[in-house]
Formats: sequence, C-alpha cells, structure tokens
Amino acid sequence: MTEQSIVYGLLDTSAAIGDPSLAAKCRDLTITWSRYDYHGPIIEELSVDAILDRALAERTRYCFIQSHGQILRERWILHQPTQGTFLSALEDWMADQHGFIAGRILMAQDAWFGLDPGCLLVDLERYVECGRPPFGEPAAHGHELPVPALIREGNDISALQPSGRMVKATPRLHGWGFVEASLRSGLQVRMPPDFVRRRLVDLAPHTSHARQYLRKIVAEGIESHTEDAAAAGCSADQVSFLESVDLQAANARRGVFLVNIESYADVETPPVEFQTPVSTLYAVASGFKPNRILQTHGMEEATRVVFFDYSERALAVRRAIIEQWDGADFPQFIKRLFLSFPVPDTFYQLWAACTPQSIDWPAVEELWRRELDRLGGEAAFKEHWQAYRRLPHTFLQCDLLADPRPLFAHLRDEPGAVMWFSNAPFTVHSNWRYMLEERKAMYERWIDGLARLNPRMLLYGSDYANANVNCLAAGQYASLYREQDAGPLGASLRCQHAIRM
Repeated sequence: MTEQSIVYGLLDTSAAIGDPSLAAKCRDLTITWSRYDYHGPIIEELSVDAILDRALAERTRYCFIQSHGQILRERWILHQPTQGTFLSALEDWMADQHGFIAGRILMAQDAWFGLDPGCLLVDLERYVECGRPPFGEPAAHGHELPVPALIREGNDISALQPSGRMVKATPRLHGWGFVEASLRSGLQVRMPPDFVRRRLVDLAPHTSHARQYLRKIVAEGIESHTEDAAAAGCSADQVSFLESVDLQAANARRGVFLVNIESYADVETPPVEFQTPVSTLYAVASGFKPNRILQTHGMEEATRVVFFDYSERALAVRRAIIEQWDGADFPQFIKRLFLSFPVPDTFYQLWAACTPQSIDWPAVEELWRRELDRLGGEAAFKEHWQAYRRLPHTFLQCDLLADPRPLFAHLRDEPGAVMWFSNAPFTVHSNWRYMLEERKAMYERWIDGLARLNPRMLLYGSDYANANVNCLAAGQYASLYREQDAGPLGASLRCQHAIRM
C-alpha cells in the first residue's frame, strides 16, 4: 500500500465538546495518535461533505474520518508485523466490501437510520458513482426512503442491506443521506471492522460530569487522574486509555527499552556520501540499534559513543550491559538486570503491558533470536560486541525537547558523526504533556541546534509528528524541513526509508 491510497479526515466537533481547552486537547490527541500509523495529509473541516470534497482532490481511493477526541490506540504486540498493519488492513477490508460507506449505524424509533460522523470509512470511487450524496443533517419533514434489511451478528447490527421496499419516514439522525444513497444504489451500509472498533477510543465527553473530569485532567495534568474516572461518567474505554497514558507519564523518566521496537531497515545501507567509519555515534539509550549502525556504517578504536536519554535508569542499565555482559545469552543477562535494577525504581518497557514478574521467558528467547537475525547472527554479533565494549562511552542525561543544551555541549563539528534519536520527540509522555504546536517549536529548536553545531552529522529518527528522518545530514535536513513544513496536518516524509516507529 502507498501513502496515497488513503487520506485521513478530521471532523471539527469542538463546538459540541464545548470547553475550548478540552476541545483543543481532544483535537490534538486525535491528530497525534493518528500519526503512529499515518504520515499523509489530514483534512480538517466542519462537515463530512467538506472533508470529502477535499479528499477527492487528493486523488486517493479511501477516506478515513475521525472527529475530535477519537483516538486510535497503539499497543506493542510482540508478534505483530512491523510494517503498516492498520492502514493495509483498512484498505484490504474496504476493497472487500460491497458498499461506499462504513460507520457506526444509528437507529431510533421514528427517526429512521443514520451514521455517527465521528468514525467513517468512505470508498471515494463508489461515493462519486453514487452521485456524491450529502451526508445528511437531521430533517424535520418526511421523505420517501428505502427500507433496509438488518444484518445482525448476535444482538448487534453489523450492516444494512437493500430490501427493495420503500417507506415514508422523517430522518432525524445525522448521516441519513449516506444511508439513503447507499441503499438506493443497491449497496450495503456496514459497521466498521473489528480491528477499527477495538483500537478506537472516543475521549470526547458525552456528559457534564465526564466533561468536568476530563477538563480537570487537562488543566492539572494526567497525574491527577484517579480511579474516580468511571464514577465521573467516563466510559470503560476512556478509563483504560487514561490509565495507559498515566502509566507512561508517571514512569517514562525511569523507563528502559532492552530491545528496539522499530525497524532497522533505515540504517542497513549508509548514504554513499557518508564518510566512514563513524567518528561519534550519538544515540538514545535503547536496545541494539546503535550497534547495528556501527556494524553497517563502520567503527574503529577511536569511535566515540555518546548515549543521551531523559531516563537516568536507561543510561544506568545501558552502562551495566556494556560493562558486565559478554555478548552471549542476553535473555539470561536480562534476569540479572531485573535483580540489579528492580521495579518500581526501574520501569521496563515490555510488550503487551507485561512486567518482569509476568514476563514469558520463551517469548524473550524468541525475541532475542529475532534480534540476532537483525544483528548479523550470533557469532558476528558477539565478535562485534567485544570490540564495541572497548570504545569510549559517555552517558548523558538530557531531554531533547525540554532542554537539549546538555547534549549540544558534547557535539563536535566533525565528519563521520551519526545521531540516532529514535522517536524521542514523539512519546506518550511528551504527546500528552505538550500540545502539538509546543512539541513542534521544541523540535525545531532541536534540529536548528544540530544543524548549527554539526551540519554534516547523519541523522536517523522521527520528528514531533512521528515522520521518519533518515539518511540526511543535519544541515540538509533542517533546510528541507523549513522549505517543506506543512504543519501538524501536512504530509511530512523527509527520508529515504519509511519505517514503522
């Protein structure tokens, strides 16, 4: 699937949310969490019809529309493929449907049928074939409307099927125009697929008590989240999402990634103009991607390694791995780390919310086998590791968004320098703590500093909107960024290799 086969739409429902600060936060979270999978343009408008008008100009096949507060949850699943799972599944599902629209089906007595505008999947080609019908605002007068046959899965309606019969009714629900046009064209109206419904959380408040509670969370910080959220009228999905964010916000600054989630594809082949070997590698203290960079970009005895991280625990664990581990049987060494750096002082970032106490050790063995495959195999990695451990290392606590100056003080203007900052500008911790425009400004300060201090330094990572950055020198990247910046809603791919972060 290409980036151009689907476009995201954002329905502005700030008026319905009411409170300006809460509405702004809901909008911000929808955009931000969409960026885990999607890096194309986001079309924001006040109506579904206006979004689709602009989507047609993008020359894409599908449009996925969310409203302010709709959040696509992200979760690290150990055996999940690392490339574009949500978008490819979305496109494959839509291509297999006999219809132009899928969304939450609404029905009420004496109101006919409608669709929730907050989550819609639209096949734009079939939408045009159906005459580009209006979405449909609630009507006050009766219409001659098709009668749908209800297709059920258990007690739930999964689709509306054309029946060929007509009825006089007053459509009082949003989205009735799409339902009518679809049925008149002999097409089904379907609910979104399970993989969408499982991931989608509606954080927008629907009661005054929930609005008051969420306003408090936004104003006072996620740390003020308590178990009273359900009592305040928050849904189970809202409570679950807030708890997951609270967990990261409370623990990220003592967090440790023992292995990397992201692909290594971007670092396998350095640019032809890169001057090997690496003079200094600057890297976040996470996993073994720094080692793969040194394997593929070259190192020598004088190569420096500077680890920087906002987590002091990540730096301490990385130092222990380098000083105490011989490069063989990492799963066994992890058991030692769990004893030497116990929870709760250390927060291990593990898959599917497991902990050192609940970890599946056969899964750890499999994970390490997969890691060794990425690192050239057991023998090659052990040989590399013994040479790597002898390199001079520096461990530096630094938050690149809040204050990059500690790292800036260590940068040298030299050829052969490489920096891997992973997704440090795009973490759950920073994505909740800072609004999009704040993160953007902080990130721009970061890249401007890198370009000023070493414009030749090769960059690998992701930006404040999770767009990949790789195979570009700092000065070149900073110039491209300024020339092509389209803001948080724009497409922002400035890389040679698109990888999933």
